Amino acid sequence: MNMLSSYVFNVSSQIKNIPNCTVSRAQIFELTAAFLGEKSHAALKKTSLNKSIELAKNDLQAAFIRCQERAISFNQTTKVAQQLSKLISDQLVPLLEKSSVLINQQALYYLTSFGSEWLDVDDDYDEDDLEEDTLQAVESFSFKGFEVDVQTLYTALQQASKDGDKESKLLEFLWILDDLYGVPYDETGKDWYENSLNGKALDNQQQQLADKYCKMITKHQVLESFVTNTQLSDLATPNINQIIESKDFSLIDSICYHIPIDRMLDKLEPYWDLRHDFSNQWLKLFALQDPNRELISHLIERNENPIEQHSWASFAKIYGIDVTQDDHYAIDTNTGEIWDADHDAPIEICGFDGVKLQVLPHELESTVQTRTQIMLELSKKFKN
Repeated sequence: MNMLSSYVFNVSSQIKNIPNCTVSRAQIFELTAAFLGEKSHAALKKTSLNKSIELAKNDLQAAFIRCQERAISFNQTTKVAQQLSKLISDQLVPLLEKSSVLINQQALYYLTSFGSEWLDVDDDYDEDDLEEDTLQAVESFSFKGFEVDVQTLYTALQQASKDGDKESKLLEFLWILDDLYGVPYDETGKDWYENSLNGKALDNQQQQLADKYCKMITKHQVLESFVTNTQLSDLATPNINQIIESKDFSLIDSICYHIPIDRMLDKLEPYWDLRHDFSNQWLKLFALQDPNRELISHLIERNENPIEQHSWASFAKIYGIDVTQDDHYAIDTNTGEIWDADHDAPIEICGFDGVKLQVLPHELESTVQTRTQIMLELSKKFKN
């Protein structure tokens, strides 16, 4: 679906309030394109929507005039054209004010759809095959009916990050990591690269090795510069407690709640000293998205708040997990399988010890019930 459709629908449903207005829905798309600086809706779909939005934001008066003139060309009176331009301008305000939201959505779509860091690759996958088969350069992609140029998108993401958008900052970091993943660490061309810096002539094979090494170290330098100039607090992080306490599920529209997070902390930990509160929010999000005993037990043991402890325990029980009970089993170390008691074999005891919850005052039981229900609703939303 074209992402402008909702805006066009809102305009088309309100033009009945403009006397003598006769534009069609297709013409509203054309008026929207004119407002955003393009000659036609078809042209808008082929250009960078982010650039078009920035163009309109930088000169709203010019955007208004373009829209008005296009409306007049559709045989609308000047008065009707002015009203139409005002209506379209008003409807596009959220898009104009939140252009970084669009940039972030496009960046996340690109990373999760085409990024090498997000591909499911077996550990024993051949590195040469990985580079050849999965690290194909994508110059552009389609997003909700619009063609998005990858390099233009990355430049826009960098600017949004520079302007202080925390979600853009986090996505920029993930993008840099993704770029780095696409260039295996290889020092074969180091000497040739240094020779080229010293002005020595290289043959074609030597130059290729030097260029490959240069590309690798350049990407490492980009990462190092980013980490040096970025504080952990500059990065977006989920806030599960805020959602639970406010019951405002609209907050999950944030990019944080849509990033595949099973390895998120592993990506961040090598570069920053992760605070307890920072990592805890990501772990809570993961536990809600994919409830499992190990993680929920970990969250309970790290929390001294009895309401939160009992809420997580109650939430786990809904998914058939009783974190308060021991759950041990023996593994046959010869086979790695569950030990058969009828056979003598070396064994290793695995499983979980039950966690001990703080005593919950009777008057807080209803609070726990309410909180658990909100957590369940939130978990279901993440799974949809």
